[in-house]
Amino acid sequence: MAAFKLLDFIPNPHARYAPDNAPYRTWSTNLLGRVDYAIADNWSVRAEAGLATSRRQRSRADFSFTDAASVATGAGRIAGSYTPDQEYRNEYVRAELAGKLPTFGIEHEILFGFARNRQVQEDQNQRNYTARPQNFYNPLDIDFSDLEFTSTRFLAGSVNIDTGFYMLDIAHITDNLTVIGGVRRVLYDTEEATGDFRMKAWTPTGGVVFKPTSKSSLYFTYIEGLESAGTAPAGTINEGDILRPVLSKQIEAGGRLEILGALASIAYFRIDRGLGYIDAANMYVVDGRAIHEGVEGSLQGNLTPNLSVALAGQYLKATQRDTGVAAQAGKRVNNTPRGSASLFAEYRPPVVPGLGVNAGMYYTGMRYADALNIYEMPAYTTYSLGANYKLRLENDQTITLRVNGDNVTNKRYWATGGTVFYVGLARQVRFSASMDF
Repeated sequence: MAAFKLLDFIPNPHARYAPDNAPYRTWSTNLLGRVDYAIADNWSVRAEAGLATSRRQRSRADFSFTDAASVATGAGRIAGSYTPDQEYRNEYVRAELAGKLPTFGIEHEILFGFARNRQVQEDQNQRNYTARPQNFYNPLDIDFSDLEFTSTRFLAGSVNIDTGFYMLDIAHITDNLTVIGGVRRVLYDTEEATGDFRMKAWTPTGGVVFKPTSKSSLYFTYIEGLESAGTAPAGTINEGDILRPVLSKQIEAGGRLEILGALASIAYFRIDRGLGYIDAANMYVVDGRAIHEGVEGSLQGNLTPNLSVALAGQYLKATQRDTGVAAQAGKRVNNTPRGSASLFAEYRPPVVPGLGVNAGMYYTGMRYADALNIYEMPAYTTYSLGANYKLRLENDQTITLRVNGDNVTNKRYWATGGTVFYVGLARQVRFSASMDF
């Protein structure tokens, strides 16, 4: 059996392959504050700050077949780790000055700002346990207390500080023409066990919006940014390492049209960003470029007073370039489908005021799980059903009750791939309530 065919066997998301009673506990705190102050008729200042902390005790268990022939019997093993001391902290501050400034008949919307985001990952001690036999089709009961931990891996912490100073000018040349221009000065500092480094960049932003009519517009934008290259994923030999940021560039051109009460849009985009992948040595690296090029379209709005729809689709060509590995040249970027689409509709029956029923369909095309495009994750489609009811109370208060079912057909699919493959969520039902007052 070809190696990529192993991915046709998708585990039952209700089956338990991991040890029983394995700890996976999380404690989190989130604080956010914001102040807006008008200093003049057309000028205002805004300041905001946030703090998010989390502590986690994480157990991980990865299943693998003994060999390709074991797919028939399901014979395999689990191996994994327990990390009792994962701690993270995110500190965020931002201040902005915004206003309007007319010059020579042109109305300018001006924005000056400063933002700083500090992310801290504390040192971690990861304990690894000896592999235990497990079966794909008939999972064995394994208790966490029976595991034999044989080694400990120290994962050094790190600090990342992203500081930016920026300005933006939205110039309304005429009622039909708007020009956008801006620039951001980025300072990206990283402190980690292998050494500290700083990256600096000027990242411009520009765009043009033209409105042929009051219900249509055409636009073109260009954006550059210094973005995180991510963290080495589970299963790689440099797991947990934070890679240096990379410069990305994006252009987009498209149009929007309001028709029959709905908004239709179509756009072409091209994104040139750093390519992250797992190399032949099982190390997560950023080397070369990932070129994402495609077309996306959508239609959303009220088709009738009682029926609203949201339809979206995308064609994407994501290609690897300049990696220095001949076997990867021109191959598709892992975890990127050629096509994806969604359809969502809600109907509000006039005979039952306040009631809404909805249904959705979500399609994701075939993806490759690796940089060499050997392992294929099949395309899949999931469906949702839901209903909501608005109960109006006195004093204009409203309570909204909701029930939603996701993946109602219980479709099995791969959510993502790499060194470790993750199964998509099984059928689930969610209830919620909210009050407006």
